[in-house]
Amino acid sequence: MATEQSLESIFPALRLGHVEGHSKEPEENEIGDKIACGRKCTSKTLYGSWDNEEDDFIWSEEYPDNIAEAAENEETMQCAILVRKKKSTDPRRSLEIHSIVIQSPLIKEVLSEVFAGYPDCNLELERTEIDAPFGPFVHRWDGFTSVLEDEKLGEETRQHLQLLNDAIAPEVTDIINKVKDYKKNNVVDFKYLWAIFEPGCTVFTIEHGHQMAACFETSTYIETQNGKQLLLWCKSINWEKPDFGWESKRLTIKEFKSTIPISSLPVFPLKNHKGHGIIEQNLIQRGKLFENLCGLQYRDYDGQAVQVVQLQHSFEVREKAVRVQERIVIDAEAYDRFNPHDQTFTHPILDDKEKNVESSRFGHAEYTVIPIDFVKKGESRKTLTEYQQLLCVPSVRGYALKTKRWLRLSVSSVKEIELNEGAFSSLVLPENYKKLLRAFMESQLQFKNDFDDFVAGKGKGIVILLSGSPGTGKTLTVESVAEVLKAPLYSLSAGDLGTDSGSVQERLDDALQLAADWNAVLLIDECDVFLEARSSDNLGRNELVSIFLRTIEYYEGIMFLTTNRLDSIDPAFHSRVHLSLEYPGLEQSSRKEIWSGFLDKIGKGEQRHALSEEDVGKLASLDLNGRQIKNVLKTSNLLACSEKTRLRFDHVKTVLEVWRYKVQ
Repeated sequence: MATEQSLESIFPALRLGHVEGHSKEPEENEIGDKIACGRKCTSKTLYGSWDNEEDDFIWSEEYPDNIAEAAENEETMQCAILVRKKKSTDPRRSLEIHSIVIQSPLIKEVLSEVFAGYPDCNLELERTEIDAPFGPFVHRWDGFTSVLEDEKLGEETRQHLQLLNDAIAPEVTDIINKVKDYKKNNVVDFKYLWAIFEPGCTVFTIEHGHQMAACFETSTYIETQNGKQLLLWCKSINWEKPDFGWESKRLTIKEFKSTIPISSLPVFPLKNHKGHGIIEQNLIQRGKLFENLCGLQYRDYDGQAVQVVQLQHSFEVREKAVRVQERIVIDAEAYDRFNPHDQTFTHPILDDKEKNVESSRFGHAEYTVIPIDFVKKGESRKTLTEYQQLLCVPSVRGYALKTKRWLRLSVSSVKEIELNEGAFSSLVLPENYKKLLRAFMESQLQFKNDFDDFVAGKGKGIVILLSGSPGTGKTLTVESVAEVLKAPLYSLSAGDLGTDSGSVQERLDDALQLAADWNAVLLIDECDVFLEARSSDNLGRNELVSIFLRTIEYYEGIMFLTTNRLDSIDPAFHSRVHLSLEYPGLEQSSRKEIWSGFLDKIGKGEQRHALSEEDVGKLASLDLNGRQIKNVLKTSNLLACSEKTRLRFDHVKTVLEVWRYKVQ
């Protein structure tokens, strides 16, 4: 009891709490003359005034004397328009209009047609506010004035519109006349630069050396460390699985002095380009190529590309131009997954709410695209319109298979693959090896999911182990198989996977997933470190072998493993390997065949090599592997080219002597 009394004396509010499940209303006499905080059902208004010493507001119940009465009230709500003026920064006049509030439903009904499609101009609101410098009026002035001259216009509507015209005309006429004069002479100054860009117009710029068109949306002047700039927000068509969409583009124009040609700007309206007709057609054709390249594509490439690298310990990225001449896989989804620092984001293309408002043959174009995932069998997916093709970005995202780089690839440099269909038949291998390899490959692709292990997901792939000394043709075999199957060759080495168990697991999972997605032939070259038999004195390597064993068992594609040390592989691999081929050292007859095969690729007609059968026989007597033969001929041919003559036996002999090989 003493404890209860003590608590009540310390916490009198407890007396107002719940007693046996019932709430109790507060009573003033229960806690003196005070009511508990927040329990009185009323509100109070406080008024703030700024205190410079405190650098904060001081709140009081008294209404401040220095606050002017609100200018907009029930009386102003009856007006068709409200014109708000402020002190002018122009020395030629004392006041200028800050903004206009349009309240007349008659005016808004007319302007909804004149300003159709203009951004940030909502005329469905009860009060529509338009700020200086009155972009909608500047860009649609001819449409606005033509409505005033329409004889079918009702008298009351005409009076309301004339009222608006009288207020706005003095503000925009100078700008309109100035811009018309600039456009006529194809020049502009920085002050009126914003006015030459009408929302919806097609703009022209250069991106990574490639011409590009975009749809202009809005602009604003900004202050930066490098001075004043005009920031332009535009949008282009890009691909983000499973659909085409709008990608936002942020373009800038730095402040410049005096007037300059419009076409000298880094971005300007396409119609101001003297060759805009030809440019339009070229960009539309490139857009068609872009459209056909979206999704997963296996192609050849010859040209410049851009590699976007994230700087270490930083959110900044650096773009590096690289020369690429190799096979590629176009896969935007995988690019974004492995390059989050350069991810592409798009927003949907709406059906009929988005229209291009530019006055051209693309005017009021409707954008409609069906996501691929929703296209039913037997139905053709809707294609992009010509206007959308015009606005497609100039690059696709993909992977260079030989140099193992994720790149932004120029659409114009993507080529069809010219397969070397004779590569497999020209392999210097026993015929039964070739027959077995071809049977394994074709059956795996045709009946990939027909056989499975007892455990779901296991045993669907095929693993082939190639063993032998360096230069005996293991890698060439895999390359030739990929040519026959018309499939990408995705190759990795032990160095690419690393030696840390955590990174090996992650990189191996990524590689196997990509190879499966691309239906690629996967080559893990010289993977001895992952195949070597486990031992009790090297737990780190044991873990790597275990990871490798477990991972390849669940792989569903075609995998080649190559090793130079067949005798040392872990016994557990024998049950995971479906076919094991051992490559013996090359005999003289095989070496002669390899020499002849490489020589046949050097020159045609008068440029053909000048080596005889006897010369080839002498070369075949040397104990060289396939890789060495290839390197000798490559160096010899360079020597012949420097002398501007055909490849001769003495060229090859000179190179071999440098290599310390004696030729009779």
